[in-house]
Amino acid sequence: MNVAKIKGSHTAMKSGMVAAESAFEALSQEAVTAPVNLSSYEDNLKKSWVWKELYKVRNVRPGFAKWGLLAGTLNAGIDSLVFRGHAPWTLKHPHPDYELDQAASRYKWLPIL
Repeated sequence: MNVAKIKGSHTAMKSGMVAAESAFEALSQEAVTAPVNLSSYEDNLKKSWVWKELYKVRNVRPGFAKWGLLAGTLNAGIDSLVFRGHAPWTLKHPHPDYELDQAASRYKWLPIL
C-alpha cells in the first residue's frame, strides 16, 4: 500500500495481474513439473510501475512504527519532500504485521448510522 497517498487498491490489482501473468508464463512452458516455478514473479513485479511507486514510500510506514506519530511524521516529510523517495537507507518494520492481529471478538461492534 502506498501509505503516503493512502492508496492500495490499484497496487493490489496490478500485483495480482503480474502474479497471474507470471503463473500463465510458467504454466505455458512445455515441460511443466510440480511444483510450478514462479520465481519470475518478483522480477516481473520489479519491472512494473508498482515496484517504482512502492519503493519511493518504503520508509514512511516503518518510520511511524519505529518512532511514533511526531517523529514518524517528520521522517515521512523528510523522506517525501527532501529525498523524494530516494533515501540512501531502507527502514525495516520492527515486526511482521500478522503479529499484531487480534481476535475480532476483542472488539465491540458499532453499527453504522
